[in-house]
Amino acid sequence: REGAGEVGKFLGQMPGLLAQAERTFLALGETVRAGVRLDDPTIARLAAEQARQSRSSRMALWTGALALTAIAALLALGRM
Repeated sequence: REGAGEVGKFLGQMPGLLAQAERTFLALGETVRAGVRLDDPTIARLAAEQARQSRSSRMALWTGALALTAIAALLALGRM
């Protein structure tokens, strides 16, 4: 009996769930069609974060390059 009651309750909620799903898909479709619009402060924050990550990546790359250069120099001098 409880199972049948739960199924009945679920089926009673179906019209609302389907309406919500339709609204969600329509909004998603509009977003896909029109694209996402960002305001100027958001764009500025995204650019600043991109620059910060780029700076960190560049520093890591240079650190690795310097380490490899040092290792190659030591190998060339026969100290390793």
